[in-house]
Parts: sequence; structure tokens; C-alpha cells
Amino acid sequence: DQFHAVTQWFPKIGVWDCDGDRGCRWRAHQYHGVTEFFADYGVYDVDINVPSSTVVGATGVRVGERVEGDRRILSYHAEDVHDFAWFADPTFVEVNDTVEDSTGRLAVRLLSRPGHLPYTPRILGAVRAAVQEADERLGPYPYSNLTVVVPPAGGNGAGGMEYPTIITSAAVPLPTGVHEYEETVAHEFGHQYFYHLFASDEVEEAWLDEGLNETFSGWAMDRLTKGRC
Repeated sequence: DQFHAVTQWFPKIGVWDCDGDRGCRWRAHQYHGVTEFFADYGVYDVDINVPSSTVVGATGVRVGERVEGDRRILSYHAEDVHDFAWFADPTFVEVNDTVEDSTGRLAVRLLSRPGHLPYTPRILGAVRAAVQEADERLGPYPYSNLTVVVPPAGGNGAGGMEYPTIITSAAVPLPTGVHEYEETVAHEFGHQYFYHLFASDEVEEAWLDEGLNETFSGWAMDRLTKGRC
């Protein structure tokens, strides 16, 4: 329908990588569902031109906006990231929150859906647990903001994914005793470290990505369910 998940949408430059065992070589593996991300870091300045009624969430920080007729041009800036993703939908419902960590207050933006707001406390609680657990065990989250996107049920293939400063949750309604919302959010936030900040290559070093991140997800869920956040 009107939901857009714009990811893997531009050609990435391969990474020239040198190590003692294999020497120097280009690492430019194709993208596949289970061997996802590896790219060099960079600075992104992106203008997104959308209908004026569209709500957008994207990597980085919005630094400008201008209106041209019935369209808006939104400008985003992202420092030291190795991917850029954006999501657009006129039916997004925006909820804003903050999370305290050792560096101060992290701005959290949730792009939810009509009828999904009863699940908002669960999602934001999981963000808080994940941010604080990562801050304690892995080091402070170095960016100023985090966006969480809830896809529509028909776009659930975009759920449970991670990109720099923006992650997606599950979309299917779940009962209180099933913690898939919370676990998904904690897990996708963990990917801000494993793969993103630690620059692991999921194709060649999968254990440094999903392997370590599953451990982190367990820590964050333990923190959440035992009320330590």
C-alpha cells in the first residue's frame, strides 16, 4: 500500500581490507537475506522528496525541510555510518521519548501505526533496556537519536531489521505474555554494535554478528523482565 521501506537502494563501494592471513583484497559480497551487511563508513547527506502528507524516518538527523507545492524535501545528515535507510508512510503515528545513558539523553522516535499504540510502552521499554544494557556492557551509543519503525502487517517482511540509527520492530499483534516485540527491538538495537560499530562482516564472520548479538539480546531481555531499567 503506502508503506515504503527503502533499503539496499544504492550501489555500495566494496571494502579494501587487509589482514595477515589473506593479504589485501576487495570484500564486496552480494546482499542475501542471511549474509547481510558489510561496507565502509562515510558521511551521508541525503535529500528525500516526498508528498507533503508523508511521514519519514531515516538514518541520521534531519537538518532541513522545505516545501515545494504539495511536496516536502527533507534533508538528513549522518556521520560515520556505513549504510543509509529510510521509511515512509502517511499513516505513521509518531511517538517521542528519551532514554538516559551515561552520556546523557538519547532521543527516541517511534513511528507506530493506527491501532498499534497499546503496544507503545512495550516497545519503548525494550529500547530503554537495550540502550542501558549496551551502555553498561559495550560502551555508549555514539549517536544522538534512534528511530524505531513498526511496519504494517502486510509489510512484515521489513520487520526485524537494523540500519544505522534506525531499526524495525515486529508488526503482528501479540499477547502480553509473548515478548517478541521486546526481543525484536532489543535484538535490532544490539546490531547497532554487532555489526555496525564493530564493523563485522556477516558473510565471513557470522559469529561476530548474530552470534554475539543473540547473547546481548538475552542480557537486555533479562534486564527488562527483572525491572532493572
